[in-house]
Amino acid sequence: MTAFIRQAEQLPVVRQREIVEEFCQLRLSRPEVHQLLPQPLIAFLQRVLEQWRVDQPALAIPFRWSGLLCGDVSFYEEAVKRAPDDAFSLGQLAQVSLDAVGYQTHHLCESSFIGSEGDAFAALGEAAKYILRMPATEARQVLQQQISYYRGLLEAWQRYKSEGDTTGFPDWCRQQDMDFAFSSVVYYNA
Repeated sequence: MTAFIRQAEQLPVVRQREIVEEFCQLRLSRPEVHQLLPQPLIAFLQRVLEQWRVDQPALAIPFRWSGLLCGDVSFYEEAVKRAPDDAFSLGQLAQVSLDAVGYQTHHLCESSFIGSEGDAFAALGEAAKYILRMPATEARQVLQQQISYYRGLLEAWQRYKSEGDTTGFPDWCRQQDMDFAFSSVVYYNA
């Protein structure tokens, strides 16, 4: 790996940027492969991206790939500022909002909501704003389905609370013929 990186560092800048794009595309196409990009390679790719962002600050591509490699949402936000139709970055921003709702609702299996319902609905609205800017693709459809799912779950939760039912939320949903995926909770005694 060290020899590859040393050799890549000697290549013209344009070729180094092509290598960054190739590895980012590879990571996207194989998300299930653990350690596909080892840390020394990621460090090299990040150095190339950092210089690319400096050299071409109006270009969305180095911000998009920085977001992918670093997991920093602000890079996706910067990419979208530069290319408002950057479908990948828009999708990532939408997914971040949906993940926040997923976190807030992951204890509904125990009839417990984390945080504010208003914040959860706001996050769904934020995700919807990003999704509306995406082209009509399968990725957009999947994200729209997630929004519909979470909106239905939140509305069911509000109805459950307003009725003051003492049945657990998952059982109440089944009684209402509502189909949501609830986690199983297993507690271990130490």
